Amino acid sequence: MRKIKIIASEFNVEITKQLTSEANVYLDNNGYENTQTIWVPGAFEIPLMCQRELDDVDAIIALGTVIKGETEHFEYVCQGVTNGIMQVMLEKNKPIGFGILMTNNIREARQRAKKGESNKGYTTAKTIDRLLHNNKNG
Repeated sequence: MRKIKIIASEFNVEITKQLTSEANVYLDNNGYENTQTIWVPGAFEIPLMCQRELDDVDAIIALGTVIKGETEHFEYVCQGVTNGIMQVMLEKNKPIGFGILMTNNIREARQRAKKGESNKGYTTAKTIDRLLHNNKNG
């Protein structure tokens, strides 16, 4: 059985817990057992933890929520986490599911984190499952 870890941001934890819960629903329903979730302070820390943990697993699901505010901070965080995850994925040659919500407001984030198959955590877990099963080496 393939081993997956979830790396999740504590920032905007109300939303991220919903993403994590639905990712686990998908994984549990599709035969993945003992999926570990590692919590980090914010989205910006996700790439580093992915880099540390990716050697021990077949894939990672990265989950977090970045909500736009009044400053340019949003753009810097979004660009940093996106580039960081991509860099780690390419260096390690293993998939990282990108389940980081980047929204204009909390209402949009809540909409994308609603329970069910349209939840971003659920769809990210589904994407990783598909990548792992289509992998020529596995």
